[in-house]
Amino acid sequence: MSKAAIGLAELTVALLEGRSVVTEQYSQAPLQLHRPLYLDGDLYPTVFLKTPSSGLLGADKHQLSVHACPASTIKILNQSATLVYPGASEQQIEIDIAGGATVLFEPCPLIFAAGANLTQTVRIEMAPTSRLSYTDEWSAGRIAMNERWQFERFDNTIEILVGGLLRYRERFILEPVKASPTEPVIGQHFTKFKSVYYFGPWLDSDLPPEYAKQEYLSDQSLNQEYLNQETPSRDSAAQEHRLTWRLKRPWGTVDRLLSASPATQTTAD
Repeated sequence: MSKAAIGLAELTVALLEGRSVVTEQYSQAPLQLHRPLYLDGDLYPTVFLKTPSSGLLGADKHQLSVHACPASTIKILNQSATLVYPGASEQQIEIDIAGGATVLFEPCPLIFAAGANLTQTVRIEMAPTSRLSYTDEWSAGRIAMNERWQFERFDNTIEILVGGLLRYRERFILEPVKASPTEPVIGQHFTKFKSVYYFGPWLDSDLPPEYAKQEYLSDQSLNQEYLNQETPSRDSAAQEHRLTWRLKRPWGTVDRLLSASPATQTTAD
């Protein structure tokens, strides 16, 4: 049985003399924060989040806290994909974005080992004039090790508040041993899942072209369009091995992507 470990990572960024600077940084193993880097001439820091084990061990609890002061910008990445090992573990992410600030949180995916049980809670509070780019990506096991959909449980909650009001909330619990993940509205033949959240006053020129050019879809039309497909976007999957759709609201945008390699695609019975 793994020994419990609480990993902490705390970051504060502020705008000083026209450049965003990390003013406070603290980490406690098994979480580590690399020193801030200014890449490609950026006027804001990029900080890498690291773990010695490259993942979450059973009984581990990781806590990340980020505070962006007014008009500042920070980008947060991690060193590689995070393996969620067998056993129960927990990850908490809290992000506070002041007026005019921008947070780019774009980690590599979570990969669930057989027997993994992860509870993840994400809470983001932002001002109406702040901007957020948040990526939530995960994979249903290591294909080469025959771990596809062999994890025990994934409990995932995301809450985004704008100006103190809850603007987006998503909660799902996946338990492959109890419910078939190949149901069309759960996983179908896909094994990789990605959501990209854009909230705040983004210009189309600031967004990746594949996001800026897509049409606006309402909740109802999007859900109906998806549920009406007996085999979701099979033509797209055959060509690009991915299924994408977009949810765009006045206060934010959610882009979702599901993908699977051709070798792992199967037809639901």
